[in-house]
Amino acid sequence: SSVALVAAGSVLASVSTSAPPAPQLKPEIDVRAIFTAAGSGDCTFTSDSGPALNTAFASLSGKTIIIPATCHMKVITQVVIQGQSAFKITGQGSTPYNLGPSISGCGTSNTGAVVYINRSSLWKLEGFNIEAKGNSCTSTFTQSLQVDNTGGGGFSPTNTVIDRKSTRLNSSHLGI
Repeated sequence: SSVALVAAGSVLASVSTSAPPAPQLKPEIDVRAIFTAAGSGDCTFTSDSGPALNTAFASLSGKTIIIPATCHMKVITQVVIQGQSAFKITGQGSTPYNLGPSISGCGTSNTGAVVYINRSSLWKLEGFNIEAKGNSCTSTFTQSLQVDNTGGGGFSPTNTVIDRKSTRLNSSHLGI
């Protein structure tokens, strides 16, 4: 028998020796797989990773996204997480002085936060940096991260955790 392609973020898993494997969601999704599936974005600070992240994050509920230690993402398009629940975004290898994995704002067409989380609950961000301005680029982003509870739909932002994550913690870079 042949095995058809499975959706991004899935693996083939067999539950018996007599039945063919079935696609199942992987417990963790490497951010590089998101870029491959989208055909855009990268971990080398070369292209805008925002559109690929936004596509993946539109169905983020119940998933864990892994950001490798050497992954440095350029974001020209604001990253939005809207109305999601029970997700985790984990950087591997967070270090002091912003040397670990990162999401960094670039470009001159945006204001506000690089990452905007609205009406989402039961989530965790850990082990990576979010910067309003990336190294070696111009950025008009004014905040690194904004967590909000505006509009309808989604969830009240309860049971949220930000752990081992660098951002500039002053009123001009973080909004909750």
